[in-house]
Amino acid sequence: MSDEHSGWQPPQPPQQPQPPAGWVPPGMPPAWPPPAAAQSGVPRWLVALVLAVLILSYGATVFVTRDIWRAGKPRPVVHAAVEIQAPPGTAPDALAQTRKVVESRINHLGGRDVSVELDGKTLEVTATDVTEAQLRGVTAVGRLYIRPVLHTIAAQPDGTTAPRAPQVADSQRIADEKALRQSTQPQIQVLSLQFQATRCGQPDALADHDDPTLPLVTCSDDGKQVYLLDKSIISGDQIKDASARQGGQRGDYVVFVTFDDKAADVWSRFTAANTGIRTAFTVDTQVVSAPALLEPITTGRTQIHGQFTADSAKSFAAVVVGGPLPLPISVQSVRADQIAPSFWSVPRIAVLGGGVVVIFTLIIGVVLMARWGPRQR
Repeated sequence: MSDEHSGWQPPQPPQQPQPPAGWVPPGMPPAWPPPAAAQSGVPRWLVALVLAVLILSYGATVFVTRDIWRAGKPRPVVHAAVEIQAPPGTAPDALAQTRKVVESRINHLGGRDVSVELDGKTLEVTATDVTEAQLRGVTAVGRLYIRPVLHTIAAQPDGTTAPRAPQVADSQRIADEKALRQSTQPQIQVLSLQFQATRCGQPDALADHDDPTLPLVTCSDDGKQVYLLDKSIISGDQIKDASARQGGQRGDYVVFVTFDDKAADVWSRFTAANTGIRTAFTVDTQVVSAPALLEPITTGRTQIHGQFTADSAKSFAAVVVGGPLPLPISVQSVRADQIAPSFWSVPRIAVLGGGVVVIFTLIIGVVLMARWGPRQR
């Protein structure tokens, strides 16, 4: 009988179990999947953007500060010996305070490397960026008052060219001047005006000794006018700040002063009630400026117009801000030199230092960008 009809089937070989996925026979190298690219945690475009911003910022800084790279002009330096006119028995505190006021005035002028040393009754002064004219201009005692003008006449110049610096006068001379020039009696005031008109070119014994609570007969600082002034309404110690700059219709120099709150209120009320009246600014008794009040001034600031040059305006502002000197001083000697500007100024060092930082940052950034390219994992 054939196998086809009997249904007999030949035996089948047993089924072998399939190895699990990823199984590798012993001794065979593993078949890893193809590597996948992995990106750095910081994108390269972000690093490039930061470097670009850094370069542009530094370029802008160099452009804005381009003036500091130009060859600077020689800087003026002044050496001066200033004598303090101190009477016998003057307290050391007065000498020290005088030194302090002089130093403050020179600093307000914009002086650099300022040194004011006290040696007995002599001040040894050294400062750069200050001219000789400015230094001489800050030696005034500097006692300032604002007084309404009551009357004025022309002076009668006699050709005298004596210096107008404050002089040390004895007490009797000062008392006589006060009795004549600060009288409240109209007849004496008229006589004082006529007498003072003949000596406007002479040293003023009353300088720095006038009583602000009494009227005053005095000259203008140019010696051309004689004024009868009322008692003071504001004093120099009520001025917070002063600065000099060009202004006015003719481009002349003007000193701008800022009052404290109390003086600002007094000035506001006075100018509102006295429009058209002239008001004098006196320093050490002399009238520096006597403008007419055109309108109320309520800002707490006002302008002093005088015959100022650039140097004298800066000196006047420094005197006003620094306050009056406790003791009068006089310049004994002045030596003005010039020093060549140093290349290693603070602004230049700062910009050069910034350039070094930018260069190192660029180097580090390029290295990191190269290392932060696509890496394998």
